[in-house]
Amino acid sequence: MRYFELCEKSSLFAKEIMSSSEFVELLRLKEEISLTIPNLLEDFKKAKEKYEEVSLYQTYHPDYRKVKLELVRAKEALYTNELVVKYKKLEKIIQEKMNAASSVILKAISNNIK
Repeated sequence: MRYFELCEKSSLFAKEIMSSSEFVELLRLKEEISLTIPNLLEDFKKAKEKYEEVSLYQTYHPDYRKVKLELVRAKEALYTNELVVKYKKLEKIIQEKMNAASSVILKAISNNIK
């Protein structure tokens, strides 16, 4: 297969994925999440930033346990939200499709590629 054919087919595959019902729903959910639960997103980002700062010193930092617990709570609140659960499921479905396609491409190129 020539380089340009490969580029054209990969572009068609990308367009196919982006026009799939799963991808369209994923984009809709992303927009809905950003509009309906921005506070959960912001709480998680702040907790994650704090944790990254404190984790450099881990148990030597006086607030390590507290900050770690805040991160766990923020993550749980975000990831148990119904919209985020749906988003993650769709994300996984799309990722599996892309992994399957990349596997087919790799086998078409060479059986020695892992």
